[in-house]
Amino acid sequence: MVNNMHAKNRGFIALALTLSVAGILLALVAASSLESVLFFDQVVRKEYRAMNYHYAENCLHEGMLMLSRDYFLALASTLEIPEYHCAIVEIKGGGDIRTITAKGNFHKADVYRRATVRLRNHGLDIVQIE
Repeated sequence: MVNNMHAKNRGFIALALTLSVAGILLALVAASSLESVLFFDQVVRKEYRAMNYHYAENCLHEGMLMLSRDYFLALASTLEIPEYHCAIVEIKGGGDIRTITAKGNFHKADVYRRATVRLRNHGLDIVQIE
């Protein structure tokens, strides 16, 4: 009778051990899956920031074109350019030096860029692009 009771306990211990190992493996797989999803999100965000860097530059060039046509251009608010996924945030400065700030905003991974230009009689010169 003692041997029979001992055999029943062995089965219970084996079952408990198997379930605990399976639980630990499930937790490791879940943690690994979550980590890969977070890594993929970081890669996608980095790609969006790289795209927005160039989208913001497109808006800087649009702002330069606008300034070359109208030296007295002043924006009352942010000028969105949806087809370029960007916006001209501000144009400020006085005299012949102006600073244009633009933002690339594709999928809300905003990147800001700034350009300083010098106005001339028939156009403008780029002093600096950041």
